[in-house]
Amino acid sequence: IRFIDLAFDLDCYDWVKAHMPELRKKASFLPALLFEVLQEADQQGDDETVALLAEELIEAEPFPIAYWATLFRAQARLGKEEEARQTFDTAKALGADNPSALLNLADTIYSSAPYLQKDAIEMMASLKEENPDDFTFTDCRCALLVQNGDPATAVAELRRYMAAHPGEIRPLKQLLLCNIVDAEEICDRFIQANDGHEMSAADLDETINALLMRSAMNSLAGLLKSLKKRRALNSVEFASYAEALFALGKYEETVELISDDSLFDEITQIPFRGASHVYICVTAYMKTGHEEQAKAILEKVTPFFEAYLSGAPLPVRMAS
Repeated sequence: IRFIDLAFDLDCYDWVKAHMPELRKKASFLPALLFEVLQEADQQGDDETVALLAEELIEAEPFPIAYWATLFRAQARLGKEEEARQTFDTAKALGADNPSALLNLADTIYSSAPYLQKDAIEMMASLKEENPDDFTFTDCRCALLVQNGDPATAVAELRRYMAAHPGEIRPLKQLLLCNIVDAEEICDRFIQANDGHEMSAADLDETINALLMRSAMNSLAGLLKSLKKRRALNSVEFASYAEALFALGKYEETVELISDDSLFDEITQIPFRGASHVYICVTAYMKTGHEEQAKAILEKVTPFFEAYLSGAPLPVRMAS
């Protein structure tokens, strides 16, 4: 095993494959050699070799679920649907009392065997019922439901889990990504369940960025409204909140927010986001009949942006 691991560390996978006949003769326990090469072949994406070695290991020892799960993954990635179906049935039976193994099978189905989605959804339903306090199974089932074209059921299951476990961060983040309209209430319950503590700074930054990238503006507005009731928002949070309200067409609320201009100068200094925030402020004021405020903002920021653009690279000037 040490010799094989050294070869793999030295990027000699092809050499090991080419010399397998000699290595087989020298191995005191052949399954150990085969399993080491099998794992490396799996990482290398060499599915033909994975399938051959897994079948050989199964022939010698037919009951380990790990062999069947690996064979199933290789067959699925190779597009061998009929063989994969048969292997899945066997692996599922062998892993009936092994939740981790069944999760592994579900992961393979999600990534490589969509024709087994309904089987995996049913399998995860049983595991979810057996492990009601472990979000992993609900999370996996919901991902499969979305992939299978049933996001409504996925959202409903996330809501049920969140109702029973209001203080958990993982289901909260997943539910927010679904762009829910009651995000404020959900976030309020999360904070209450955590004795008044909001999610960590790292989780919050990650969540805000993810919601912006997904254009999940209902969730973003609700999340930041919940936070704003408890503390002052920083510049990034403030600008994100304004963007969410503006994107939702809530111009009066946008104006109410930006009327506190204590962070305006700081936000306008942020590359790209600053210009977007100025546009949001000016347009929101115009749409609500506050032309003087819009004009005042333009007069205030024009010298800064002209100076900034004069020294910016050509692609930035052209984009602006």
